[in-house]
Amino acid sequence: MAGEIYTLVEQVVNTHFDVAVIGAGPAGSLTALLAAKAGLNVVLIEKESFPRNKICGCCLNASAVATLDNAGLGGLLSSANAIALNSIEVIFKNRRVALHLSGGFSVSREALDSALMLAAEKMGATVMSGAKATIGPWIPATQHREVAIFDSDGPHPITARTVVAACGLNSAALPTEALAAIRIKQNSKIGIGVRAPKGSYPARIGTIHMHIVDGGYVGVTLLEDDSIDIAGAVSREATKRLGTVGLLEQIGIDTKSLVIRGTPPLSRRLQRVAWPGLFLVGDVAGYTEPFSGEGIELALRQAMAVAPLLSAAVKSDSIRGQTQRWNTQHEALLRWPRMRCALVAWLMGQSRLGYAAMLLASRVPILRREILQQFAHAPVLRS
Repeated sequence: MAGEIYTLVEQVVNTHFDVAVIGAGPAGSLTALLAAKAGLNVVLIEKESFPRNKICGCCLNASAVATLDNAGLGGLLSSANAIALNSIEVIFKNRRVALHLSGGFSVSREALDSALMLAAEKMGATVMSGAKATIGPWIPATQHREVAIFDSDGPHPITARTVVAACGLNSAALPTEALAAIRIKQNSKIGIGVRAPKGSYPARIGTIHMHIVDGGYVGVTLLEDDSIDIAGAVSREATKRLGTVGLLEQIGIDTKSLVIRGTPPLSRRLQRVAWPGLFLVGDVAGYTEPFSGEGIELALRQAMAVAPLLSAAVKSDSIRGQTQRWNTQHEALLRWPRMRCALVAWLMGQSRLGYAAMLLASRVPILRREILQQFAHAPVLRS
């Protein structure tokens, strides 16, 4: 799998697809799977060679797990050797408070994303790994978009009735109209992450260790291969003042020989997420700062919601109605999760206040139940 393109570029040059999906993260692969399941001719294009590591908390909450089950992928986490999560430990300096969790799992993005991509291929999608792509403008005369796929010989064209951009925070694949719609939030945090060997941190199996740090938070989770996933969202001011190494060493991580990676500014909104023949899903459609598994949950839920619109767009003479529906549905889908995650992220950024809120939740059963329900049991969309 590593370093290979599943389908060679020359095999698809000048081919017309019903749906072209750019990006094989959870949102992209599940969208491709559901579209293929509906009988559409689908190509899934991923710029990285799989399996690949990715900066991510590597946690799925109960809603994400239920969404996979409703998509017919109930056995996927078990086959990936995902670890059941049973607690989240919030840590501020030398103080700790633990909250019970249920229904969630930790799993590396190598295992999760590879499994989802393989499931999409088995459902009938044409899968290309290690191939960069850019999305062209909508062509009214032919009612399609052109996608350029790049290899060592340069760009190669394909066309698609609908294109789904699921390319994460990397916006290089987007056409001009989508790029112009991106609004990065002032004082947005940046993501930092690293995969560390066992022993770099005293992580306990089944526990999310959530450290409140200066300017944000850092989560630590043990993965199925005994490595340790470390991912956080911190202010740019904190990274300038302390450095990423300094931030991680503050919470007891042995950073020796670790290569710490960063992301572009995280929090962003788009004025719209659909144009004729183009639908945005996942982080590229507006990043919602997650806390405990909401990121993958929202990616999967967006895939479930957009898939029926793709089928309707392909079968309809006019695509504009489905475009308008996705702009409306996407906003409705993310409105409450975005507010919820923003509140928790703000609390975590206040250090003492964030810890006090979690301490109160640990001692007040009703408050604890309400907080955990918001993290673990958002409404599940069915296919």
